[in-house]
Amino acid sequence: MSTMRDYEYVPLSDPANWIRLLKLLPIGDDDGRALRAELITCRCDEAPSYIPVSYTWGQQDVSSTLFLRDWGHDNCNCPAAP
Repeated sequence: MSTMRDYEYVPLSDPANWIRLLKLLPIGDDDGRALRAELITCRCDEAPSYIPVSYTWGQQDVSSTLFLRDWGHDNCNCPAAP
């Protein structure tokens, strides 16, 4: 198992041509309600197909845990996002 570390934001070197995508990973039987994902960076013209998801504002109730590969976990209300 990999060691978890804090995520450190690094600006995109060319934000006009590069994007970051959150790739959702399959959920295992032992994951319960936890979402697993990895953050990938790719050129806009080489990006895989994706579905945009907006932030959800409102209640602060935590409804899920999100595990980012190698970076530990954070709380999110992803199921409430359109």
